[in-house]
Amino acid sequence: MDNQITYELAMKQLEEIVAQLEAGDIGMDEMPDTLKRAGELLQYCQTKLRMTESAFKDFTEEQKG
Repeated sequence: MDNQITYELAMKQLEEIVAQLEAGDIGMDEMPDTLKRAGELLQYCQTKLRMTESAFKDFTEEQKG
């Protein structure tokens, strides 16, 4: 995964892949690489969400005292 990617960029790329899949714009030769990239982006986004959720949980626990 690209070290310069952000959550927002990863989501945008995922949305583009989904749109291409829905439109039938991805050929059979491109499909394996496209699906691999989508899996990587999805995993990245899920990890970022878990990290953010954990940080928020820690923050709210600290505020409670």
